[in-house]
Amino acid sequence: MKELGHPKDLHDNLYKACASVKTTYESLPKLVERMEQRKKMHEVCAKVMLGISELETQQKLIIERFGENEELLKDVKEGMAENLEICKNNAKLIK
Repeated sequence: MKELGHPKDLHDNLYKACASVKTTYESLPKLVERMEQRKKMHEVCAKVMLGISELETQQKLIIERFGENEELLKDVKEGMAENLEICKNNAKLIK
């Protein structure tokens, strides 16, 4: 302790802290590069997800329209069946 002026474990802790900062500092360029690459990938993924969301919305609209068309077709079918009965009755009356 007299030789260093402070306890040895304090010096060891300070050295370890400085060594870890140096390692982190040296790896910063690689970290930044990886983050930039991941940003690009994230942007592409976000665009894909927006496209999927849009497709899902359109699919729901198509399904709704299909249901409406089915109802209209059912109404037309019933109307035509009624018209056919009226035509048959009119044909019987004419005979």
